[in-house]
Amino acid sequence: MYDAGLTKQSLTEKEYLYLLGVSQWVFNSNCHFIIEMIDNEHHNNSQTSWFEFLELTAGQIKNHGGLVQKVLGGDIFKLFSDLVDRRNTIIHCFPSGKKEDGYYVPVYRKSKESPCKKITKEFLREFIQDNEELSSLIYKKRGF
Repeated sequence: MYDAGLTKQSLTEKEYLYLLGVSQWVFNSNCHFIIEMIDNEHHNNSQTSWFEFLELTAGQIKNHGGLVQKVLGGDIFKLFSDLVDRRNTIIHCFPSGKKEDGYYVPVYRKSKESPCKKITKEFLREFIQDNEELSSLIYKKRGF
């Protein structure tokens, strides 16, 4: 399947592409929310500017001097850390060319020794739901 007006490359079906886009959107929104929370809490105690935080990757935010855990707490840090790893799995997967349940399922292989991980629609839905949980935890921490 492909949209000849956008690309001639082979694509998987629309629902999967939609879930993939939503996954990236909610993850990026949470990264921005975390940066905002860290900046609000950390701003008066540091020379690090908002723009420096915005330049960090999600993995760098996760490992930036323990700020996520310090400012937002262990539960938020643990979930965010897990989501960073899962987002990396999603982003670094490759189309397999293998159809399952009527759509092409990308796979991720971390090393030759590890089995391939299938990035199914269910994997993406769980990722989206867990991002919703993270957003709720951050809102709660913010006092809303």
